[in-house]
Amino acid sequence: MNTLEQKMVDGSTTLVLLVEPKEGRIIRANKAASKLLGYPQENLLKLRILDIESSLQDVFYWEEVLSGCLTEITWQEGLYRTADDELVEVSKSVSLLEHDGAAYLMVQARDIRASRQVEERLEQTLSRLRATLEATGNGLLTIDWQGHVVSMNHMFSSMWGIPDHLLEPGQS
Repeated sequence: MNTLEQKMVDGSTTLVLLVEPKEGRIIRANKAASKLLGYPQENLLKLRILDIESSLQDVFYWEEVLSGCLTEITWQEGLYRTADDELVEVSKSVSLLEHDGAAYLMVQARDIRASRQVEERLEQTLSRLRATLEATGNGLLTIDWQGHVVSMNHMFSSMWGIPDHLLEPGQS
């Protein structure tokens, strides 16, 4: 890889690993991989991909690769083991690359821990909001800009005689 190509890969904020599929060895790693996994780049090149990928589906996938079944993955979730033995939730993609008659697998992964925390906080906030709406003595109906019902509380449905099954999300 020339200097510009290496700078481009190292400049990416996405973890990038190049894996030799016959033995599952990591043969290239960018700076983002080193930072996320906590290994110096040269130490990553001493590892096999199964030293890092830890979820059961990842292990099954790489066992298939080692047996010669090279398939691509488009953004699936997995777990990566760091140098300090922490498990990191990632979303990863695996692409098949061919170069000089040889096949390689390029793994790209993003840390999804922060987005998971945001999702959990949003779910908690939504749960509190629903509980607050149900606890009020008023009948409440929420509609979107197109006039579709987004939600209503039980007080509203009982005031207007709306059956409970219509309160379920996705019903109209």
